[in-house]
Amino acid sequence: MRYPAGARTSTGPVAPMQNRLGADLELLVWLDLVIRGNDRVKQSDIYRAQQDRLEKLPKTEEAIETEIAELARRSRHLDRILHPAAEPDPRLAVPSPGCATGVPPPPTR
Repeated sequence: MRYPAGARTSTGPVAPMQNRLGADLELLVWLDLVIRGNDRVKQSDIYRAQQDRLEKLPKTEEAIETEIAELARRSRHLDRILHPAAEPDPRLAVPSPGCATGVPPPPTR
């Protein structure tokens, strides 16, 4: 995918998304398109569709930063969906295998 200037994939703001998701970055790009209403895009066309969407944005630094920030936010959510055991909040964490009910007990006060 060709990101706007300043969004270099090796060192810029996009790098954490690539590091976080690896090969699932493609899934993020597809899900982003689906969330935005393009649910008929073929897998072979997702990068072109995303590029077309980004090219329609205003050519301002603020617009680009907003889009990158939104993709980064969605990448964190997708990472939690793909790797629920990494959830740091114990209220949301995957229950341990020894938990009989499958629901962790409420926190003690």
